[in-house]
Amino acid sequence: MFAGIDPGIRNPAVVFAYLTEDDMMVVFEELLLPEHTIRQVCDRMRVIQDQWNVQPKWYVIDPAAKNRNNQTGRSDQSEFADNGIFTTPGQNAVGAGINRVRERLEANRLMVSANCQGVRDEFKRYRYVKQRTRVEADPKQAPLKKDDHLLDALRYVVMQRPLKPLKTAEKQSDTWKDRALRQALKRLGQPRVPAHDSGPGIFQ
Repeated sequence: MFAGIDPGIRNPAVVFAYLTEDDMMVVFEELLLPEHTIRQVCDRMRVIQDQWNVQPKWYVIDPAAKNRNNQTGRSDQSEFADNGIFTTPGQNAVGAGINRVRERLEANRLMVSANCQGVRDEFKRYRYVKQRTRVEADPKQAPLKKDDHLLDALRYVVMQRPLKPLKTAEKQSDTWKDRALRQALKRLGQPRVPAHDSGPGIFQ
């Protein structure tokens, strides 16, 4: 199990996910905590981990979190570490990250649990900036950066290329993974959405 963190000042976001033996990524918990401090975010993360009785193998964070604040001289990554959450800076190549998420969707290797409504809602709203006209010399089209904190956290996880677990001969009954997978299957897993009036979304 692993977690992705987007430590935005206004809307810090966290997603918790794991891989099945068949390389299915299951997003089973989310946190979107407007106006929360890093300490409060870490406290809520530990509540989630205690509820599921799990400890992430790693936490991946927005690479900008390693930059020092000019006023405090400290970084968000250091603040997380002070609160017991030791993170690895992720990859922030947005286009490549979008492609890897799309690849998982198209291959039916990404499930979002029914209780992660925030992630599902962000999938519905995520789209490229609409342009009236476009020529070859125009800069590459970019996604609209608005209300996408959970998807940014998920993108960091996907870009970290987690390894699927080895298959085991025996399986324990009703593990936390079983419960998470059942929750995901309640809505058939795939977070695909109908086209919006303003145009097709990135992940459709």
